[in-house]
Amino acid sequence: MDTKQLKYFIAVCQSGSITGAAESIFVSQQALSASIAKLEKELHATLFVRSSKGVEPTKAGLYLLSEAKRVLSIEDEIMTYLSSFHAMPVNLRVGCAYGVVHELSEKLLNASELSARRIRPKFIEYTDVKCEKAVENGEVDLGFAIGPVDMNKFQTRFLMSRKYCFVIHEAHPFAGQDKLKLMQLKDENLIMLNEQFKANLLFSDLCEQSGFTPEYVFEAGEIAPIQNLVLKQYGIGLSTDFISAKYKQPELKILKLDDVDYSWNVYLIWKKDKVLSEKEKDFVGYLLS
Repeated sequence: MDTKQLKYFIAVCQSGSITGAAESIFVSQQALSASIAKLEKELHATLFVRSSKGVEPTKAGLYLLSEAKRVLSIEDEIMTYLSSFHAMPVNLRVGCAYGVVHELSEKLLNASELSARRIRPKFIEYTDVKCEKAVENGEVDLGFAIGPVDMNKFQTRFLMSRKYCFVIHEAHPFAGQDKLKLMQLKDENLIMLNEQFKANLLFSDLCEQSGFTPEYVFEAGEIAPIQNLVLKQYGIGLSTDFISAKYKQPELKILKLDDVDYSWNVYLIWKKDKVLSEKEKDFVGYLLS
């Protein structure tokens, strides 16, 4: 006995005839009759009294009718409840290196689009290094990381690139230039992000390749205070083009390196062996669209 047989049985009870029931549920009269006969055989009970006027449920049939309605009602409740999981927003834990949410805010903070996709991301900000660790340790499902990224540990999708630049006080001799050469920074006091940020590691590597060690007089835990130190003429400070544009001040000038590639590259990452869920795939597809 299955729910299909019960639905057929209820239809016959409600119609009062095999012919009428067959028409109402869009099956052949022969198929419906066979289903009722099979049900009676399985239950070892006569379910209908047949006459020239049609059929009427027996005492056993009336009992089955009541129970069949209850069973189908429970089935509907189960299906409704389980299908509701597909409609519930799925929480995604997303690690973000500092600055990423600001740059990708149009997509990351698009509540209506994310709600329509039933995705509810929780963004957690980290330093560049800690963001990768959070993904690797499973603290977050996905991460917005700053390159370079270890391809042996993570699957990656490139999202965007911005240029690192340097903030110089108007009184500095370099202020009359439009661009900088890396070697010009060899003997300068540099205000840099600390080693938790890829900017520090990348710049140190570039300097090493050019044969010198940079002089970091201050290594900050975030980029915001660097411009204040430059205003006090403490040194030349690291920045990015989008941060400098946001906090532009008349006493400061922004210069980029024109002889090396010193870029802030953003990647979406997840663990190498991770199989993305359908919602995670949807989120990734949305970001790349």
